[in-house]
Amino acid sequence: MRGKASFLLWISLFILTFSVHPHPLQAWQDVTDDPTPPETPVKLIFIHHSTGGNWLADVGEHDYAGGLGRALMESNYFVSATNYGWGPDGIGDRTDIPNWIEWFLGDHHDSILEALYTEYGQNIGDFGQWSRLKKDPGGENQIIVFKSCFPNSDLYGSPDDPPADAPNDEYTVSNAKAVYNRLLTYFATRQDKLFVVITAPPLMESETSPDRAANARAFNNWLVQEWLKEYPHANVAVFDFFNVLTSSAGSPDTNDEGQERGNHHRWWQDQVQHVQAEANDFSAYYTDDSHPSSAGGRKAAVEFVPLLNVFYHRWQAAQARQVSPSPTTPTVSKRLPSSRVIAPSDLVYQGAFRLPDEGERPLTFAYGGAAMTYNPDGDTAGTADGFPGSLFIMGHDRLAYGELPNGNQVAEVDIPLPLISSTVNDLPQAGFIQPFHDVASGFFLNYDEIPRAGMQYLHHAATGAKIHLAWGQHLQPESVAALGSHAWFDPNLDAPHMQGVWFIGQQSPYSVSGYLFAIPPSWADQYTDGRYLAAGRFRDGGWSGMGPTLFAYRPWLDEAGTPAPDGTHLEEVTLLHYQSSERGDGIEHTLNGYQHPDEWEGGAWLLTPGGKSAVIFAGTKSVGAKYWYGYVNPAGPEYPCVDGDMVDQFITCRLADGSPCSPPDLIECTVHNDYRGWWSTALEAQIIFYDPDDLAKVAVGALQPWEPQPYAVLNLDPVLFHNPSGVELDMLGKGIQRRFRIGEVAYDQAHGLVYILELYADEAKPVVHVWKVRV
Repeated sequence: MRGKASFLLWISLFILTFSVHPHPLQAWQDVTDDPTPPETPVKLIFIHHSTGGNWLADVGEHDYAGGLGRALMESNYFVSATNYGWGPDGIGDRTDIPNWIEWFLGDHHDSILEALYTEYGQNIGDFGQWSRLKKDPGGENQIIVFKSCFPNSDLYGSPDDPPADAPNDEYTVSNAKAVYNRLLTYFATRQDKLFVVITAPPLMESETSPDRAANARAFNNWLVQEWLKEYPHANVAVFDFFNVLTSSAGSPDTNDEGQERGNHHRWWQDQVQHVQAEANDFSAYYTDDSHPSSAGGRKAAVEFVPLLNVFYHRWQAAQARQVSPSPTTPTVSKRLPSSRVIAPSDLVYQGAFRLPDEGERPLTFAYGGAAMTYNPDGDTAGTADGFPGSLFIMGHDRLAYGELPNGNQVAEVDIPLPLISSTVNDLPQAGFIQPFHDVASGFFLNYDEIPRAGMQYLHHAATGAKIHLAWGQHLQPESVAALGSHAWFDPNLDAPHMQGVWFIGQQSPYSVSGYLFAIPPSWADQYTDGRYLAAGRFRDGGWSGMGPTLFAYRPWLDEAGTPAPDGTHLEEVTLLHYQSSERGDGIEHTLNGYQHPDEWEGGAWLLTPGGKSAVIFAGTKSVGAKYWYGYVNPAGPEYPCVDGDMVDQFITCRLADGSPCSPPDLIECTVHNDYRGWWSTALEAQIIFYDPDDLAKVAVGALQPWEPQPYAVLNLDPVLFHNPSGVELDMLGKGIQRRFRIGEVAYDQAHGLVYILELYADEAKPVVHVWKVRV
């Protein structure tokens, strides 16, 4: 259809299809949209072929020029582009919908995206010059705009086809949806970038069929209206180029820019408008083929640029909130404390992998993952894929009352090339290097009531290679606490030769027996007198201290590596220790935003070759409006269900700011399961970042141990699988009340790789997620 719809048809379609689509993201939805340009230049790169090149070209360059380049320049965007033949392995040739998997998630996506983010050329090719800002503002491209060309509007299938289970090479509605769904798994890991999808332009009527054109229309409506509904971030947006190019002012050379009627995606009457008022699924701006005319390109440029400004400001508002104080998350600085610290955006998600299994407990990783450490001397065959070394990981926990006294066995596994996927079964699986061994046989004999443990591989000249071990349990009465908490064993699991057990000074076992990691030697020599190991623990309820703890220690006595005698209270240096809740009911001298259900399960001291550093802790942070000791309320996550027997013994329910709940919340609900503990109206998987300079000040007495606070927070939930098998829902909770999301952390400093366990991701087994620290 090339002519105008009748007036009556136009009115009826307008009523039926006019829609304003507010983005569903809570990250910005209460922020007023702003169509004005950025105040300072912003770097943008456009992935395109001929239609995109024509669209960028300055008007007058040729008969197809749309003037987008100049319009972007005038709105303060410094624009670069790819083209045919661009990039690693000529990836620029491949911009069809199925090809986006290769760009963002394929085997070589790291090298492709590194080139993309640092490209500053225009790569004009044969498609006409376009103006841009004279001065490159520096840094990486912040906005990634990408578009497939009009052949991708010849889609097979049916308009309502659901997404395929996995992306493939087909040009169907089902596969197109699967591709874009899969892309979100990568986009969620790069919230420091704004990704803008430009829908494929329509085909002229003679180059497709009505059914396939209708499929393209339906798919693009899905992208605009449905695709991002459940996506919890503001760094992805869609411009419906297809829709904009399906109405004109009567001919391909006369557009309907600025007219009330027609098909548009634009900023209109102080809001975003996506409207189809003309029943047409073919190009209204055809030329000799389906390349849009200059009139079509000019209309699209005028409608796109103000929308891009809106998308940009939404994204920036969400970015600001990630580092803004709130009563439910740790207070962090809006600016990094110095250029020497590692920012959350420096952690680039690489994907995940599954763990192997030997079957029955205790020889299984199911219900395990209490401790993990990286071994740089492990699997040397892994060097070729960039993931050398191995991981020592604990298996199924010990169980109390004699049910499983030989749990928490340790195995060593190799590290496969991780994969970014939304499906656990698609992930590669690690293999055993050393099978499960009960390395702690005969040690920590009474530590079997919800064990807590940590491991750290350390090859020091004095001792040789040792795996240092921390061990505790959920409740530690004096009879158990008197048994000690730390030891070491050899990496040869057949002959572990356990040494210890030691104490960390006079510290409570609740404060030292949850995680271990290595301190950079030069830092340790300067501030802790050569104590190269950091021990800590967070115990829910704040018994350990109301936030993560950290103590430096060394369990050998001399340059010969002589282990301290059994039972020694090793001299420690305190680096971080918030006030314990056992000192009273006050919520003071705490981690900012502290809540009793918090969980900090692992940590690492990150250090890049360039000298950037950070101390990180990973866990499941309570971010609820209320938190309480008791049970999940089946009426909904917003309702507490306290343990009625405890109401008179301590403050069982608090608001986010730590003040007590009102009396109506202090009632035990009549129906609940048996899993008592600390619960919250909402939890979130997080990494929190500390400046090592603050810990140095604690070590030398310039700061109190409770004074350091995180300078940044990274939300891990977007890349997690979130218990897809529905294991132990009563114990773990579900949805926003899900507890125990994150387990231990391991760090490969030589290659800048951070490994974090997601608990209960592969049925009852953990999955290993991997991030690379950008140098």
